[in-house]
Amino acid sequence: MDARPDLFALLTRLRTAERDYDGRVERRLGIGATDLAALRLIGVGERRNEIVRAVDLAAALSITTAAVSLLVDRLARAGYVNRTPDPSDGRGRILCLTERAQKAIIGTDDPTYELIRTMVAQVPEPEAATVALLLDGLSSILEGQLPPDVVD
Repeated sequence: MDARPDLFALLTRLRTAERDYDGRVERRLGIGATDLAALRLIGVGERRNEIVRAVDLAAALSITTAAVSLLVDRLARAGYVNRTPDPSDGRGRILCLTERAQKAIIGTDDPTYELIRTMVAQVPEPEAATVALLLDGLSSILEGQLPPDVVD
């Protein structure tokens, strides 16, 4: 009989691999973690034909609109984001990925995510249900946990 896999070690390895992957993408694009998250959020919005504004990024990233303004300025200077007028709000701006950003994100993330989707699709139905329960439970734990207070 095979030994039970160390699921915690495997999950830790997965989280480390994901952080390392994101770090490589960030270095390739010359941006930080929050910048990459913003680019991905804008890209997802575009694929869904949704309008993404600074206030949307602030909410999704849990940062202030002032911080988003600096972030968007930085991404615009790097040639990754354009601001276009929001027809529904005279002062508002819609955030869009530039062609450069689209190529960078698509060229990096799409092949990786396609490999992941292919691997996930190969999981047989009974095992998929078990894995789904595990992932859903772990997500619920992380979504509901507050970090502990730091005591001096």
